[in-house]
Amino acid sequence: MSDSSLHIRCGDDILATLKEAGLPGEMIRWADALCQGPTPAGLGKTQWRKVRAEHARDFYGMPYDEGAEFLRQQDDNLQRYREHDDIVLWFEHDMFDQVILIYLLNWFAQQDWVGGAFSSSVTTGTWAP
Repeated sequence: MSDSSLHIRCGDDILATLKEAGLPGEMIRWADALCQGPTPAGLGKTQWRKVRAEHARDFYGMPYDEGAEFLRQQDDNLQRYREHDDIVLWFEHDMFDQVILIYLLNWFAQQDWVGGAFSSSVTTGTWAP
């Protein structure tokens, strides 16, 4: 890990603790609950966000505009990966985390990232307290 590491967590539950522990780099959340609701293939980014924001509205009661902005911000944060030398993925063993991990690994596999690397993937085998 370096000062240029990008730490990605599927929530913000431990991000502050990672900073307090002195881990260097940027901490971001990517937390669309992909294990719930529609995840249709073949959509562009705008249509995908629309479908997911509608799901957040209908399933969680989140106002559509708030859900759409949440999705846009997390994607914008993710796009900054090129500014970093390595990426650290922080995920647990449960379905919520693992589906997002699969999504992100697939997303990164489609990017042109010359010189970057995943320094580690932190996955716990039990529920993290």
